[in-house]
Amino acid sequence: MKEKVTSKNWHNSRSLIEILLIFMPPLGLYALYKNTSIRSENIKILYGIIGIMMGSLFLMILFMGGE
Repeated sequence: MKEKVTSKNWHNSRSLIEILLIFMPPLGLYALYKNTSIRSENIKILYGIIGIMMGSLFLMILFMGGE
């Protein structure tokens, strides 16, 4: 049997994607990629840039925080 795809999937929650992009950027970018409720490509690009920036910031803090 095929599984029904509904808009109740975790990656279709806009607020959850925003939270994940801030606190867990890789998972947030994956959720943004799988999302079907955000239709505008401009918003997806903006969220992607924010996720990459937050991921870079976390990596900088992780590897350079002790200095």
